[in-house]
Amino acid sequence: MDEKKGWVPDLRAARDRKARERIRKDQDTESIDDLILQGRFSRAQQLLETRVAENDQDVHSHIKLAELLAGKRKNEDALRNYLRAAHLLSEDGFFDKSLALLKTARKLAGGDTSSIDAMEETVLRAKELDYAAYSVRKGKGAEGAGRMSASIELEALWRRMSDSDFVLNLAAGQLETLMDAMELCQVAAGELVAREGENDPALYLIASGLLQARLDPDRRDLLLRNFGPGQIIGESVLFERRAWPASYKAAHHCQLLRLDVGGLQRALNKTKSRRQLIMALSSQRNDQQVAALASSVTPSV
Repeated sequence: MDEKKGWVPDLRAARDRKARERIRKDQDTESIDDLILQGRFSRAQQLLETRVAENDQDVHSHIKLAELLAGKRKNEDALRNYLRAAHLLSEDGFFDKSLALLKTARKLAGGDTSSIDAMEETVLRAKELDYAAYSVRKGKGAEGAGRMSASIELEALWRRMSDSDFVLNLAAGQLETLMDAMELCQVAAGELVAREGENDPALYLIASGLLQARLDPDRRDLLLRNFGPGQIIGESVLFERRAWPASYKAAHHCQLLRLDVGGLQRALNKTKSRRQLIMALSSQRNDQQVAALASSVTPSV
C-alpha cells in the first residue's frame, strides 16, 4: 500500500515532465500566428505562457501574449505583460517602442493609471538621459580617449542618479547641459574637498561615496553632517560667493561632479530656463544647514 502511494506521485511527475516536453516540441513546430489565425486561442496562449515562463526576457512573446489576453478581455493579465515588455524595451534602449506599448496598455488600465504614469515618466527620463549622453560623447569625441572615457563614466553616474529628486527637478534639456558643464572628480578616502573659511567658488554633486562636513579637521575635528549620492554642497559658495561653512572630507572613495563659475556660465547660456536650473542646483540648501550647525557649536576655551 505504501509503495502504491509513493508510485502515484512519481507517475504524475513523469506525466507532467512528458507534457512539458511535448509542449516544448510543439513550440518548435507550431506558429503562434498560425494558431491565432486558426482560432486556436487557448493553445496559442498555452504556448506563449510557457515561453515567457521559461524566458522572462522574451519581449515578443510578452507582447503576443498581451494582445491575445486583451482580445479575451483578460485586461489585468494583458496589462501585466504589456508593462513587462515595455520595461524590457526601455532597458534595451528602445524608448519609443516602450512608450508606444505603454500607450496601448493605458487603454486597458481603467481608472487607475498610476503604474503606467510612473513607468512612462521613467522611460521619458531614460530617453532624455540617453540622448544627453550621446550628445556629450559626440561633442567630446574629438577631445581624446581620456575625455571620452570620462564622459562615458559620467553617463553611468547620471543613470545611477536618474531617480534622485535633483535629476527629476531638471527641465528638459538641462540634463545634457549639466553633463557637458560638470567635471568628474575622483576623491580618495581622507582627502579634503573644501576647507572651512576658504572661498573657492564651485559646487559639488555627490555621485557616489560619503562626504562629511567637519569643523576644524586638523585639531578639534567635529563631525557636523554626512552627505551621500544625489546631494549637493557649495551652492552658497558658487551663487553667493560665500566662504565654505565647514570643511568637507571624503569618508571613503567618492565620485563628485564639480560645477565651477565657467561651467555654470556655459550651462546658463545653453538653457532657456535659467531660473529653474539655478533653483534645482540650490534647492537643497545644504550650505545653510551646515552653517547653522556650525554656529550652534560652542567654541572650545
